[in-house]
Amino acid sequence: MKIRRHTLPTLASVAVELWALAWSEDLDARTTAHVLARDPILAGRVIGMAHAPPFRGEGPSLSLASSMERIGMSRVMDLVLETAATVSILEAPDYRPFVDASRRHALAAGQIAIEAARATGHDPSLAFLAGAIHDTGSVALLLVAGDEAHRAGRRHPSVDALLPLIEEAHVEASAFLAEQWRLPEDVIDVIRRHGTAPRGRGDLLVPVAAADLLARTVAGCPEPGDSPVEVNVDRELHALGLTRRGRKRLCSMAERVAHSIRSMPHLAA
Repeated sequence: MKIRRHTLPTLASVAVELWALAWSEDLDARTTAHVLARDPILAGRVIGMAHAPPFRGEGPSLSLASSMERIGMSRVMDLVLETAATVSILEAPDYRPFVDASRRHALAAGQIAIEAARATGHDPSLAFLAGAIHDTGSVALLLVAGDEAHRAGRRHPSVDALLPLIEEAHVEASAFLAEQWRLPEDVIDVIRRHGTAPRGRGDLLVPVAAADLLARTVAGCPEPGDSPVEVNVDRELHALGLTRRGRKRLCSMAERVAHSIRSMPHLAA
């Protein structure tokens, strides 16, 4: 299958607008709430988060605006990306097991990247973004393959048949999607270099690579297409420049993420 950039799915317009706002000087709660209200999935997640622990029981039912105020704008934007990465784009019905594994990997890598950034002195928000969507292109490619097969009246190709294509093109596809979503250039650059060696300890790729590595150790969260290969996690994290304390913190974070994913029936493997 020949990959054409215009065939790749893009993010829903509401999420694109929100991310454009998030990285501009015009971000404010009122404008964001107005845009967010047009997407019931995103709005529902924000309100649901505001009613979940540790906020549950703090007051009566909340409106969208008050929900945003309660959980904070930073977490609202995290939810926008998380929903986009795990609901909007990661939908390829013909490849459900692969999609589910991709969803779990994205969530695990994004959450671990926050702690990895703190341990290495990087921006947690940027690390979360890159960690959560660094492999989104893999599912986008499957979606394209399935759609093209259906339009041609053919049976969709198997994941095994498509793995060479995914291995070759998923980085470019992920970077393209990040460009379409108007994410910060630092995030796009890291996604584009996924799988290569960091340029030094100051490289944002360091916490993202660490998060990607640890996400693979979380049960049910391998990188899509991964072969079961033994990896010395401590040695790999040390090679990325993490201290012993930092490595210990990240491994603890991976355990917490694993517990969190197991507690969500729609995400559990």
